[in-house]
Formats: sequence, C-alpha cells, structure tokens
Amino acid sequence: MITLPLSGHIPQGVFAAEQARRVVAGIKLITGSLEVVFGTALLGVSVARLHRLVDALTRPERLEDPNDVVVLFIQHRVPLLASNKTLIAASLLTLGCIKIVGAIGLLRHRSWGFYLLLALLLVLLPIDLEHVARHPALLSGLLLALNIGVLGVFIAYRTALIAHERG
Repeated sequence: MITLPLSGHIPQGVFAAEQARRVVAGIKLITGSLEVVFGTALLGVSVARLHRLVDALTRPERLEDPNDVVVLFIQHRVPLLASNKTLIAASLLTLGCIKIVGAIGLLRHRSWGFYLLLALLLVLLPIDLEHVARHPALLSGLLLALNIGVLGVFIAYRTALIAHERG
C-alpha cells in the first residue's frame, strides 16, 4: 500500500506529487464516469434512433453550411458507430469502470489503484500515439498530451514516495 504520513512534515516534493495525484484521480473519475454514461446511453439507443438523433442535431448546421467539416465528420462516422454500437458501448463501459475503480483506489492510497491506472495508461498510450500519427487532430493531440502528463505525474508521485520512504 502506498502511504503518506498523516501528521508531521510532508516534504515539498511529496506534497506536490500528492496534489498532482489527486488531480489525476479526479480526471480519471470524470472521464470514467463520462465513458460509463455514454456507453450506457449507446446501449439504450436503437440504431434507427441513433440516426434520427444525429440527423436532428446536425440539421441546423447542415442548413447553415452544407460543407461544415464537423457535420460531415459526424455523418461519416455514424454508420461505423451504428454497426458496432454494442462493442463500442461495452468498451466504453469497461474502460469507464476500470478508470473509476482505479481512481477510487488511488484516492484511498491503495497501490492496486495506482498500478491499475498505470497499466491502463501503458496499454492505451501506444494506441493514442498511433491514432495521432495516422489521424492528427487537435482533440486527439490534447488527449495524448494529457495522458503523457498523467504518466509524468505517476512517475513523479512514485519517485517522491520512494525517496520519502528511504528517508
């Protein structure tokens, strides 16, 4: 179990790593919760309803600009989403639950929470890198940068704890 002293002086490096750990856990709780919500919603929506929903949401923009890049991107992705919606929903639910459980463990100073999130990050980081390399986009780049930052926080957190434990 990863522990910090509950009383006494906490060295600055450990304190900063502790604050960063809380921020990372919060981010993982939020993103995991969003993935669970979207996965559940996707499971509950029929393919026909999904098409109607996307059409209703994109219609105003299409009328304003028939060549709107965002609308064309969404319309291009809907058939793929519809044909794989159960797999995508199950993946979102699984990923979201893993993030939530790991974040709770991390907030409770449980080493399994730290290692669960670290393992998930190490598995998904190469996928993020490949995605950004093949399909560069601002959002993908920002998410990749965020995940690299999280990896840096994990390394700093673990390093600070090891240094603190050694005295």
